[in-house]
Amino acid sequence: MVIGLNITASGTSLDSVDVERLTSFLNDASHYASGFFKQLSQIDFSNKSILRLKLANSSMLMELNSSEQRVELMRLEKLLDIMSHTSQTQPQKLNVCFSNMAYAEW
Repeated sequence: MVIGLNITASGTSLDSVDVERLTSFLNDASHYASGFFKQLSQIDFSNKSILRLKLANSSMLMELNSSEQRVELMRLEKLLDIMSHTSQTQPQKLNVCFSNMAYAEW
């Protein structure tokens, strides 16, 4: 499910800026986050600077800065891999919008 994209005035297609934003994200995610790309179930583009993601079978909300999406997708994939090898429960929210840290909320 993809939300937060704008429809053209005619109501027949997506706004060209949003098509470019969606295409850019899907290309980057498939390349830089291939480990979880196929598990994406929700992508929220409502905020112009923050992307919100959810994976299938997970209640965790992940946030990343859309202007740094390639780097943050790689960081997110590494964090998800580390979390998959621990016995702790997943956080409810994982934010990688900051350049030098990630914020997790349980």
